[in-house]
Parts: sequence; C-alpha cells; structure tokens
Amino acid sequence: MEEYFSYWEKNDFWFDCVYSGFIGSEKQINIIVDIIEKVKNKNNKALIVIDPVMGDCGCTYATYNSEMITKMSQLVKKADIITPNLTEACILLGRKYYSDKITLPQTKEYLKDLCSLGPKISLITGIITAEEEHINVCYDSEQDKYWLAPFSYIDKRYPGTGDLFTSLFLGYYMKGKSLPEAMEEAARFVSLSVRISSEAEAPSSEGVIFEKIMKELYNEISEYKYTSI
Repeated sequence: MEEYFSYWEKNDFWFDCVYSGFIGSEKQINIIVDIIEKVKNKNNKALIVIDPVMGDCGCTYATYNSEMITKMSQLVKKADIITPNLTEACILLGRKYYSDKITLPQTKEYLKDLCSLGPKISLITGIITAEEEHINVCYDSEQDKYWLAPFSYIDKRYPGTGDLFTSLFLGYYMKGKSLPEAMEEAARFVSLSVRISSEAEAPSSEGVIFEKIMKELYNEISEYKYTSI
C-alpha cells in the first residue's frame, strides 16, 4: 500500500474519498491512518469511509485479536462514515452480542454511541426487528436524524456481501443520493445478487455473482420504503 500511495503522491493525485474494508494486520491499519492524514492534508473535504470488517453472527474473525480491535477503534476515529454489521458494532462498543434481533430504541442507542467514537454517520447492517423484518439503519449525528430501510432477505450466506453493500452505498452516496436512499439502493442490489446466486446454485464460497445483473444499477428505486425512527 505504501508503494502504491507513493506513486499517487508523485503524480499529484487528488482524492475525494478514502474507503477501507477488510484489514489483515495492525501494520496495515497504521499505513491506512497515514494515508488518510496525507489525503486530508491535501483535501480536507475528502470523505473517509471505514467498513470495520471484524466478524459476523456474534463471532470475531480469527485474524482479529485484542490489539487489532484496539487499532480498528483508532481507525474508526478518523472516519466520517462507518458501516458495521451488528456484531462489529458490538465489538467497537465493547458490548455483548446476543443476536441480530434488537429493539429500535437499542438500535438508536448503538448508532449514537458509534458516532461518539468519532464518525459523523453510523450505519448498521443486517438487523432483525421484533416483527422479524430485516432492516438496515443509519444515523447522521450532525442532523441528529435516524432512518431505517427494510430489505428483502434471502436465507443464504455468501462472503463479500458486506463489502458489496458498502461499495454500492458509497457510490450512490457520492453521486448525490441521500443517506437513507443510498442505504436502500445498496441493499436492493445486494438482495438481488443473493437471490440470483441462489437460483443459479452458485458455490457459496465464491460469493455472489453480481456481474450478471450490473444493468440493475441503472434501475433505481422508484418509491423508497425508508422511514425516520
């Protein structure tokens, strides 16, 4: 990463955004923090987005130890937006994970507490309501507003769907969609990708086959279902 960035610096590149996902070591986190600082020194309006990929379904990934988690917390402080799932939100907040089913008051508390770590916006994916509805939720601390957006849940698990979600969300957001609109658009495409992959009996280890439906990115939602909470 350092060598790549050194070439970008030599060519006087200007970045509108820095976005990080899965990180494999403490050293990589240090490098990313340094890159963020250099990018912000050149463009203080650059958007910093961190997807703190650390675990799922209540389990921390084997590559993460307490030192890595501490480092991730330091990286999150640099972010404008973070997009954890509920497991990762609990890890960042030092709270016990029970299940993906939590109440809306709890959800709002988690979102606000995540922003107290540094980000302006927090977004938690894959929450289940008491009514068994699958939702994503977000909070803008500058506006002090919360939103939820339901999504179509398909009972299949594929690696990389979280990466796909945040990448899509960021693309929609930077192209002018509002925070809840970008959240809902990204979830729609991910859900469709999972359904298509399941119908095609694609090996789950290979992730979703979203390449077949790229044209769907042009078919934006005509009537959004997100609501304020």
